[in-house]
Amino acid sequence: MCTPINNSATARFIGVQSQLCVQMSVHAVTLGASICVLAAAPLAIIPATTKWLDQATAKQCITHAWPAEKHDIHEKWCEHNGYKTQPKRYITTYAVKAY
Repeated sequence: MCTPINNSATARFIGVQSQLCVQMSVHAVTLGASICVLAAAPLAIIPATTKWLDQATAKQCITHAWPAEKHDIHEKWCEHNGYKTQPKRYITTYAVKAY
């Protein structure tokens, strides 16, 4: 912490030192805030990117959106990593109207 000394011989020197101390304190606060912002940015970006990538992978595995010649290896990869490779099949029934 900077504490000025009241001495007539060193008053100008201490005045300059006090100014530098204040400037360094402001820079330290600015630097601290910058570090916090830069540290928080990946914490917000990484989960969003991971979620988007997981959704895109799940869609690719269900729709089989890959080259036909690489079907087997992609399907094995999807099954190994817990992604469904077949879309859900719904049984539909048609009502017959009796006359």
